[in-house]
Order: sequence, then structure tokens, then C-alpha cells
Amino acid sequence: ALPICNHTKRALIMMKTSLSGITAASRDLSAISNNLANALTNGFKRSTAQFNDVMGSSASERPGADFGLGALTIGIRRNQTQGTIETTDNALDLAINGDGYFTFREPNTEGEPMYVYSRSGKLTIGNDGNLTDQNGRLLMGLGVSANGTVISTAPTPIDLKMVAGGNLNNVASLTIDAKGVITMTRRSEE
Repeated sequence: ALPICNHTKRALIMMKTSLSGITAASRDLSAISNNLANALTNGFKRSTAQFNDVMGSSASERPGADFGLGALTIGIRRNQTQGTIETTDNALDLAINGDGYFTFREPNTEGEPMYVYSRSGKLTIGNDGNLTDQNGRLLMGLGVSANGTVISTAPTPIDLKMVAGGNLNNVASLTIDAKGVITMTRRSEE
């Protein structure tokens, strides 16, 4: 191998420094693009790229002799602050005020269930009576007794049809309180 002179070493360091800056800027633009693409998505949480400086090895031996050697992306951080809660005309549009996520299960998954966590509470009642999100994923919950005691430890789909006695036409009203407890009133038999 041929020896590399100091000018060549400096040029290579400058190129690596420039490349690390371009790579970091690209990752930052990627996070910004994702934020813009999802700005109107219900429950979306924006992200920001996080960076660190890369310092030269001689910085500790001769402070001030070497400048930074570029930037390193250390991760993409999701903003977890509370977003704006909007009122809609759909009684099944829910929002979480504070910490937490809705738990959804992918439908028709074989083997271990695949869970998805989301802040989007835009729900509908599927043909089978289950509460679902706009992608058809099943909203999961824990069974509770009439006095609010949790009676099941494993999350199960929220099946309104079963609670309504097999027919959703029997439902007179449905309310979901701030703790997520669903109360259903059946129509009286005529």
C-alpha cells in the first residue's frame, strides 16, 4: 500500500465529514416528509431526528486542535405530547386524553395475535359486531362486570353484537365513559 500524505488524509476526513452531514440531513428530511405526509392522519404523532457530533480522536489530547468530524443520527424520536381533540358527528369517534393507546388486533392472523397500538379512535361497527378501526383491525378490551371489576386478563375483541343478544337492532343506546367502560341499553321487547 502506498503511504497517504497529510493533505490526502485531510481531504478524506473532509469528504467523510461532508458525507455524514448529508446523511444526517437526509434522515432529517425523511422524518419531516413523514410528518407532512401524515399531518391529517387521526392520532398521528410527529417525529424528529436526533443527532450527535462525531469528534476527532485527538480532541481529548489537544483540545481545539480537531473540529467535529460530522454528525451521527442517533434515532428518530416521536413526540408524545397531547394533540388537539376534535369533536365529530360520529358517536364512535373516541379520543384518549393523556397517556395511552388503543389496542387493536389484526384480523384473521394465524398463530400468535398481532397487536397494533394507535391513538386514532375513529371506530366503526364491523359486520360481525366488533368495534374496528378504519383498517378493519379489531379494538381490544378487557371484560368487566356490571360493577366495573375486570373479569378477564387477556384482551379480547369488543363484540357489541354478542352483548346485544346477537342483534344490533336491539340496541337502544351505547355509551363509553372516560375510563373506557362501554354501557349498552337494549330496546325493550314489544
